[in-house]
Amino acid sequence: MTDETGIQQTVANSILDLGLSVRETEKAVRRLMTAKRQTAAKKEVKATHDANYKRAEENLARHLATRVRIVRKGKGPGGKIEIEYYGPDDLTRVFDLLIKQ
Repeated sequence: MTDETGIQQTVANSILDLGLSVRETEKAVRRLMTAKRQTAAKKEVKATHDANYKRAEENLARHLATRVRIVRKGKGPGGKIEIEYYGPDDLTRVFDLLIKQ
């Protein structure tokens, strides 16, 4: 039995158990399909963001020649960029690279 067949069987059993009318069943299926599409879209966006963040970290690390991390804040749009340095001279070097125009 495929995943979709299993889902259909579960929905059919729920319809019978709850005694849903045709209209109630249609509404329930619409809600399920909408939720499924939204979940798939969120997963796609998250994967894209993760790849973009990883690439940005790599580019910054290469440019600054040090370890860089992009840390996102929970579900919000903001975050922070962490740049490592290994002593006063290295800090000066990184700072110069950052403000270089």
